[in-house]
Amino acid sequence: IQLENKGDVPVSARAGHSIVPCSCGFVCYGGMDGRRNDSGNPAPNSDVYIFKLRQGKDMGYEWMQGELDPASQAPLGRTLHGCCKMNSEEVFVFGGIHSATPYQCLNDGWVLDTTSVGCMEWKKVNFKEPNSDKKNSMARRMTGLISQRGRKDLPKRRRGSLSSQGSRKGSGSFSFAALAGAAVRAVGNKNQGGNVRGSTQGSVSFSGGKKS
Repeated sequence: IQLENKGDVPVSARAGHSIVPCSCGFVCYGGMDGRRNDSGNPAPNSDVYIFKLRQGKDMGYEWMQGELDPASQAPLGRTLHGCCKMNSEEVFVFGGIHSATPYQCLNDGWVLDTTSVGCMEWKKVNFKEPNSDKKNSMARRMTGLISQRGRKDLPKRRRGSLSSQGSRKGSGSFSFAALAGAAVRAVGNKNQGGNVRGSTQGSVSFSGGKKS
């Protein structure tokens, strides 16, 4: 069923906007509808509309333009942004594209309070600064570009480990001689009565004691 606009407020065709449900209706914000900036380039808008469905015999929908508090700081117009409902009366908006020529991508956050449709209020979100302490090795490995990570950031090997005794041809690989030597030592500790010899070529031979 295609619904008809039963209200007096028309909304221009647009793309890249967001629409989320709230207690006042569906909040529609931003997007692009063909407007252009002073340079003649396509520009997104920062419109706020409330969409409501009508039930009963007069089934359809209506649009209401959200009236902002004059003292409220409005965000820049944007499209392709993220938007979600925080609670029944507040909507969170993040990021988006403000300009295509030149390209300008936003990383700011805003909360729209829709408690009063006739006097909505924008609140700018202040994000916490990232932790600048890079002493932790895990923090160094989890941040930055891969090309910026040097060998000094790699975990140090313990002396005497199999990896340090293995072949140096490949990082973290073991030679057969190292594995065979470890096996010989393990068997020798278990069978104290026998003489165990491990050849340097990687072969292992065992000789038992004299029979009584």
